[in-house]
Amino acid sequence: MKLQNMNNENMKKFNTTIVLEAIRRYEPVSRKELAIRTGLTSSSITNIVNRLLSLDLVVETSTAESSGGRKPIMLHLNPAARYVIGIELTTSRLLGIVTDFNSKKMCRISIPIDRFAESEIVIDQIVDLVGNLISKTEIPRNKIIGIAISAPGPYDHEEGILTNPPNFPKWKNVRIKDALETALDLKVSVIKETVAAAFGEYWLGGLGRDKCIFAINSMNIGLGGGVIIDGKIYRGFRDGAGDLGHMTIDVNGPKCSCGSYGCLEAMVSESNMRHIVNSHIKKGFETILTEFVDDIENISIKHIVQGAVSGDWLCKYAIDETAKYLGIGISNIINILSPDIIVIGGEMTIECPSYMEKAIEYVRNNLYPIYNKHVTIKSSSLGDEMCVIGAVCTTLHDFYGSL
Repeated sequence: MKLQNMNNENMKKFNTTIVLEAIRRYEPVSRKELAIRTGLTSSSITNIVNRLLSLDLVVETSTAESSGGRKPIMLHLNPAARYVIGIELTTSRLLGIVTDFNSKKMCRISIPIDRFAESEIVIDQIVDLVGNLISKTEIPRNKIIGIAISAPGPYDHEEGILTNPPNFPKWKNVRIKDALETALDLKVSVIKETVAAAFGEYWLGGLGRDKCIFAINSMNIGLGGGVIIDGKIYRGFRDGAGDLGHMTIDVNGPKCSCGSYGCLEAMVSESNMRHIVNSHIKKGFETILTEFVDDIENISIKHIVQGAVSGDWLCKYAIDETAKYLGIGISNIINILSPDIIVIGGEMTIECPSYMEKAIEYVRNNLYPIYNKHVTIKSSSLGDEMCVIGAVCTTLHDFYGSL
């Protein structure tokens, strides 16, 4: 009897999630259309919708044209029903947003951080940022589903522990979830930034019908990936799935922050792009960059992009070489995982669009496997917010499943 009750409860939650997903995706939507789209009976739809209405998560807001008889009542998510706060931790900043129940962004605040600082200092900054977001939007605390933290790996998503992120040298086994829940008295979830990015594209990017989605986050410092298979996050052993940044590309390459040499992350970083430029200048190659800066050590990716646009050979070469390594990484992912679609985002793709274009060109020129020309490779639809919005989406999805 207990087992039967547990199964019924699980089925109830499962069906509620399906209905909420359908309303979110197709709103405004009628009860009749929900039954068709979900495959649930009309009575099940009625019971679930009535419960969602009583919880104020769904509202009846309008009527649609009728094909005969009474006009159907249309259903929407209630945007003011709940709120989520998303925080993205990167090597250079904290990005905080507030979204309503319909994933619509209400507020955004970005503040700089020092990745070499002690974890306690950055956690205090997160606490202050959350407080500022709540004050600015004036959302009721009792309607906040939780705080969704997008952070670099490696991490333990169940315990909310950042185990040893290589680009944060003073962070080791940081219990960020517990620390923030104690300080904020709100539920906190932690998700690897690239996993969040992949889920955000699945949830909001129109990729819900794709069987396998691989997302790449290419930052100025750091590179990672995340995998969604059949609508579910694939985490792998100890949350290690998709970590393409530390696949070895060149054993004689530069030292990576993880301690190994020639990792993809090290090969496609802004640092390596600048190294390519600086080493050629020191060898006597002429470049327009010397007109931009007095000291070649101060050359940035923005200078390199500016030089490439102006037709400078060295700048183009540096971008092409860096992009080639990203293309190698993408080709390896296609060979190993064979995803339907690969989504690429991050600072490098935003600041240097030709970087992604050249990487895709490299992939397309590969002869094997023959289907690599049919794998969709596209830029993120969520821009520089792909990770933080994705984290919010995972929290909303988990909330759906809790009802």
